[in-house]
Amino acid sequence: MLEIEKGYKYKQTNHNAWSLFIKTNHRCNNRRATLEDLKYALDNWTNTEKYEYDCPLYFINFKEKEKEKEYLKKSCSIKENIEDREIICLMGQDREKEYNTTGECLWYKIVMYDKRDNYYYLRSFSKRSFRGGDKKLLDPSRMNGWYIDYSTISAPAEFWSYLKVQLKGSPVKTRYKKEDENKFWKEFNKIENRKDLIEMLKKNLTDEEKLYLCECI
Repeated sequence: MLEIEKGYKYKQTNHNAWSLFIKTNHRCNNRRATLEDLKYALDNWTNTEKYEYDCPLYFINFKEKEKEKEYLKKSCSIKENIEDREIICLMGQDREKEYNTTGECLWYKIVMYDKRDNYYYLRSFSKRSFRGGDKKLLDPSRMNGWYIDYSTISAPAEFWSYLKVQLKGSPVKTRYKKEDENKFWKEFNKIENRKDLIEMLKKNLTDEEKLYLCECI
């Protein structure tokens, strides 16, 4: 089960930033989630604080197909299939106060639904090639000049409230089936060598899981 809470440092500073945690061990985990997990976390989250965020926030209209595709290119890598993805929630953080003149923000938070694996992917993307605090270099996206931060996101209360509303119109059409998992483990038991293992992982892992494995190597 997942829950929405503030990280320790944000509790100490009364900062308007919330993350998705695993409820049992309070580890931050919001790279991806099922619809059921997201709804459970949002339905059980109560926010009574009124702290303002440290920059203007804009919820972006992506209803036009070409506009949605543009933002998917900005937020996905070349290894990810954007044809399987739909944007559910998109928020710009206008740290440079440029949105009213350029129509763009420096940083964005996004939630995408993947029709292939029925997961919702949560991440940040930016025009900046590195993260502010620790200066970590970000991965390039499909679109030149845009970069992806795969780390777990911290977002203001407004973002989570807006996401809760959007999920009521969720595009989920299918459900994860237990037999899919059983099939995976049956194939796993047939592995006899390294080549078999690689082929099985290529066939069964999602794009996000493949990226995560690459980061661990």
